[in-house]
Amino acid sequence: MPAPAVSVCIPTFNGAAFLDDCLRSVRSQSFSDFEIVIVDDNSTDATIAIAAQHADDDPRIQIFEYKTHSGLGGAGNYNRCIEHSHGEWIKYVFQDDLLAPKCLERMLETTNAESCFVACWKDFLFSPDTPHQVRDEYLAMPDLKSVFGEHNRVDATTFCHAVLARWQKNFVGEPTSMLIHRDCFEQYGQFNPDIATFADMECWIRVGSHEGLTIVPEILATFRIHEASMSGIIRSARQYRAELERVLLCNTLAFSDQYATLRAHAARVDPPIDPIPKLVQVAQDVRWLAIHAKNSHNDSTLLTEWENFCQYHPHITKLLPKTKETDPSLLTRIKKYIAR
Repeated sequence: MPAPAVSVCIPTFNGAAFLDDCLRSVRSQSFSDFEIVIVDDNSTDATIAIAAQHADDDPRIQIFEYKTHSGLGGAGNYNRCIEHSHGEWIKYVFQDDLLAPKCLERMLETTNAESCFVACWKDFLFSPDTPHQVRDEYLAMPDLKSVFGEHNRVDATTFCHAVLARWQKNFVGEPTSMLIHRDCFEQYGQFNPDIATFADMECWIRVGSHEGLTIVPEILATFRIHEASMSGIIRSARQYRAELERVLLCNTLAFSDQYATLRAHAARVDPPIDPIPKLVQVAQDVRWLAIHAKNSHNDSTLLTEWENFCQYHPHITKLLPKTKETDPSLLTRIKKYIAR
């Protein structure tokens, strides 16, 4: 059988609460030449049973079960989806999210030889128990419309400029709002499993800095926010891991071959951005957070995490100036870091 045009990839883990709604929105697409690839990371609820009910009615659905929890986080399962898919285009949909009926049709209409990285506008569906602070944080985030207006094509240079101006802000969007040609993953790599908290943003930087971005200025994807979602889990999980991953992102900007285009652009902006001092600054701040926890709360857990991190990335440690854990400037550094 010929490969489908699109692989709709749904990585699942304990997604029974909303998976039925998600699958109904996918199966109701006006464009029909797609497969649905469900890759489950050892769910313990009714996720597989719900997926199987839909598969009984729709031969386009394939289910791949992993009986041992990978511990890879979302990125690991995103990559498994790619490995099990066959379509020319990859369309991720999170298990909690929804697609508008013409999502695939409208996104595919924008594709051509120079348009292999596509995003659409999205909205949010907040659960009733979502704290007002969380709602406000999501609604205040930069997005495609606030960054690029109603433009439907952004070249690589403009994309790089936006990334550097909003460093570590995912204005592109969640995977549910993206359509990516398979070649992009072959050229620029898949999702980085070392970055759990913003694996999608890191991947978008790699792809968009080379390919630019095509935008469908319509709300075609709905991103559900609730405390059991992956974003909710990340919010409630220990934040220090996220801080370490921010160091990793600065490290890739400074040294990774895949970030050479973005690095070259950083050197041309006014004023130029040198990624190594940026890396040093962020790494120093994250180290100080660990030292502060030990000195103020007698908690050496974060310091242990920092030391383990440095064992895997010794070159980062070598870049940092020597310091004493009792340095009186500690509180000032922490306050400045929190303020940023």
